[in-house]
Amino acid sequence: MRGKAGISFARLVFTSTAFMLTFLSGPQTGFAGDWSFQEHPQPSTEISFEELLYIDGDWKRDGMLPECGGKVRRSYEIYLKYFPEYAETAEPEQAYQTWRDYILADEESSLGGCMTGAYAYAIETLYKRDPSSITISYCGRFSGEPTTEEDLFVVDTIRYLEGLADKGFALAQGYYLLMDGNSVVRLNPDILFFLGQSLDGSPWAVELGLFVTPESLLAVNSPNLEGQPSPERKAFVDEAVARSDLASVLETTGPCGDMAWREAD
Repeated sequence: MRGKAGISFARLVFTSTAFMLTFLSGPQTGFAGDWSFQEHPQPSTEISFEELLYIDGDWKRDGMLPECGGKVRRSYEIYLKYFPEYAETAEPEQAYQTWRDYILADEESSLGGCMTGAYAYAIETLYKRDPSSITISYCGRFSGEPTTEEDLFVVDTIRYLEGLADKGFALAQGYYLLMDGNSVVRLNPDILFFLGQSLDGSPWAVELGLFVTPESLLAVNSPNLEGQPSPERKAFVDEAVARSDLASVLETTGPCGDMAWREAD
């Protein structure tokens, strides 16, 4: 069942920028050893029209797939074309992962949506196509054992998004939150509390109105959230937020249980 808030991943994955302007704004921080991404930002206005077409590929086919098909990898190829010396800063896979972190750190980069929101959208799409193919549920931990190929895909995808959210990237935390109420995801209140605290003040979250309107995701899907975590649990979560430590909250969250608290009084 889809969450009451009716948030559309298809609308949100690339909300931050128009797709033809994907690279016009780059992250302002980030380093790989002595390498500064601030001094060597992702090429934007200087790239050719042919390079832009290469990056986008078959947009209609791939635009909402994880990684936007091959768009993320092709964007990295363009980065190396303009800054070939970056390849010497680390082993190939480590250099690629560091570049990905640089992209994810920018809340205004639509390319980050390919690495986050497109994965969440894939779970929703899979569930809409055949709800019976997914036999597990997720609340911050999994309930049930994966028995189908679709179950395994959901587990792998959620674990991937958990890892990015735990790194503190606002985009990853935002799309992890936006899974709540969609398909098989009903997050426990302490997880929601952590995400709400972590994203407080995030320009991306503010732009989408995730918390500040009566129609926001938390207000609609979780109207009684504030009264759910105990004072002790809230204190634990507050400390985890200060450390940007989602993993500790996930490791200690309770089993999936009664969700009646989500209903309005």
